[in-house]
Amino acid sequence: MRDLTPKELIRFWSYVDKRGPRECWPWLRSYAGTAPMFCMDSTAVSALRLMYNLHHDEPVPDDMTILRRCGAKGFGCVNPAHLIAVKNGTRYGAWWKQQLDAARGDIFALAELAGFDLVAVESGYYRLAPCQP
Repeated sequence: MRDLTPKELIRFWSYVDKRGPRECWPWLRSYAGTAPMFCMDSTAVSALRLMYNLHHDEPVPDDMTILRRCGAKGFGCVNPAHLIAVKNGTRYGAWWKQQLDAARGDIFALAELAGFDLVAVESGYYRLAPCQP
């Protein structure tokens, strides 16, 4: 995928409802039941893949697809903090189960999956705090 021109970049960002760093960022050009798409050179490309490419040093390989770790449907979240690259054919439910299984028994990993950091308090326990972006 080629880089966006400055004009395309402005148009791309005009379709993103950019909110807080931990919130979902709805793609404003989504239609019911369709994936977020962006037109470049009269060709529709995945807005998820494009957003991922904009925020990572290397483009997504062709054998990888982009999932939203927030699991958002309908409005098409494109927050780069919510996007992950996985092997083609991976479904969200299977990915989430794999992450939970890997984190089982590790309270810090489970808190991170839920979007929180554990912060030590004087009593010797931990409290939840939102993860830093």
